Amino acid sequence: ITAVVLDLVPMSMVMLSLLDMYKVQFGNNAYWFTTGSMIIQSLLGAPALAWLGHLSQPHRLGRKRVILLMSVGTTLSLAVTAMTNNAYIIISFQTLLALVGAGTANMGMVTTVSAWTTDWCNPSEKTTLFSITQGALFGAMAVAPIAAALIQRQINSGIFVVAFGLKLLAPLYVLLRFPNDLDRDSVALTPTSMQRRLSMSSGPLNRSGDDTFKSRVRKALSHITKALRFLLSKRFAATFCYVAINFADSAVQDIVLLFLKKERHFGPMEVSAIIAMIGGAGCVIQCFGVPAADMIRIRTESMLFVGVVCMAAHFAIYAWVTSAIMIVILEPIGSMGYVATVASMALVSGVDASDAAEARDQGTLLGVLSGLRMIASCVGPLLVAGLSTNWQTLPRPFNWPGVSFATLSVLMIPAVVLSAKLLIDARHSACCAEA
Repeated sequence: ITAVVLDLVPMSMVMLSLLDMYKVQFGNNAYWFTTGSMIIQSLLGAPALAWLGHLSQPHRLGRKRVILLMSVGTTLSLAVTAMTNNAYIIISFQTLLALVGAGTANMGMVTTVSAWTTDWCNPSEKTTLFSITQGALFGAMAVAPIAAALIQRQINSGIFVVAFGLKLLAPLYVLLRFPNDLDRDSVALTPTSMQRRLSMSSGPLNRSGDDTFKSRVRKALSHITKALRFLLSKRFAATFCYVAINFADSAVQDIVLLFLKKERHFGPMEVSAIIAMIGGAGCVIQCFGVPAADMIRIRTESMLFVGVVCMAAHFAIYAWVTSAIMIVILEPIGSMGYVATVASMALVSGVDASDAAEARDQGTLLGVLSGLRMIASCVGPLLVAGLSTNWQTLPRPFNWPGVSFATLSVLMIPAVVLSAKLLIDARHSACCAEA
């Protein structure tokens, strides 16, 4: 958690300053530039996340080395912002960093930390531990803008330099303090360690022939393909809900604050308030609400259903509520929606005794899942940017500023239906088992 927080806080500190820079330099094309960058990052990042997830397995490159690689990548991203205020250069460099899973949204870091968690945790604890990790991210999101505002009061300019200085702590912490991968001889019998032992028992490596670079690439592609098939067959409902949630969320990730500033006339105080509300409510819900629900044995499927419904409601609020105060007050509903991300990840990463080896290769499995998320995020931003920019030209009754968010709310309906079916099936299976 510390590694992820140290990585996220400096990035969040410069978020509002970057948005102001984009708004000034890109003007009316701000939606399109930020959206285009996100789409390119998604196309580059999807295979990168799957590949890095595969490499992060302890018997390959290892979790720590992959996390260190991505932490260095995001540090370089902030180094560029500290050296130039040219938005074109900043966006271009962030796009290139997507090749190592460290673009604007550092999904690679969170995915690898989640895979590391599965190396040692009890399967029944995954929902709680994933939730606490995400809750720490929300807490960092709430603290970072406040810290940035306090710093800017003392230093009129130079927030990017300060953020870069703080960001240097992240790779340093990973290098010196992040736990090394578990020792192969003393590792507990977790799903990942079982797979590792299975791979070790298959015989010594033949570096003269079978262990060539080409053979490693073929094996990696084979593992990634098997993980993809597993997600789309054995975990389809949970995978679809995860992708749908992140499709809608990524569609508005870099656009929502621009939308609130342009269409809902949010000032700096309202923007800071809504960021603090998102982070604060998300931290409380993820760090305390989900673990409490898990403790009283509320089903993960129930959490998924509630989260998907809240996410759909969240977009409906942005679409139809025009009062800035009400948007801020109702923002915790959106924070509740992110419970669906944790629940779907826990369901996807769950391993049964009958599952094949690809289910136990958690690094590859979660890497492919994040890759699917990145691919889905290519469509959403383009849709929302087009509707947000050209809503005045749409025919009635679709010509109002919130039409893009209303569209996302409607597109969440299939995920609501699938999560409800998943919950009903889980309850039915439990009743049959008791009988």
